[in-house]
Amino acid sequence: MFICDEYENENGHRYYKGVRFCDRIVIVEKVGLYHTWTYIDAIEIYAFNGTCLELVQKRDYEKTFRSEDFVRSESETMVRNFLEGILKIHRSSMPEDEIVAKAKTIVDSCYKSFLDSDFNVRITKILPQIGE
Repeated sequence: MFICDEYENENGHRYYKGVRFCDRIVIVEKVGLYHTWTYIDAIEIYAFNGTCLELVQKRDYEKTFRSEDFVRSESETMVRNFLEGILKIHRSSMPEDEIVAKAKTIVDSCYKSFLDSDFNVRITKILPQIGE
């Protein structure tokens, strides 16, 4: 995960935005570090819409401890909801287990190596768009 947009408030609490991405989506985690606890404040899912990113799902949390499993599970649910919405708009259907598997595959691809050949090209296109 890339960490960007990090700052500290007057109370000494630190905040940052973590970014994961693949060729289909971008997952943005908004995290707060309070004393010795790490909380997830929000998760945003962006999808590529031609040449730009579009916010397609967002969840805000209050006092929810951040864990990798929680973020991954929530991201899979959010991507699944997005896919279901697209299918509904197009008046199409797909078995539920296929939607779940597709969402898991998409989220898993956001956890791949930084050493991939196209990684640098994609990160330079993504970061300016989510920096807003």
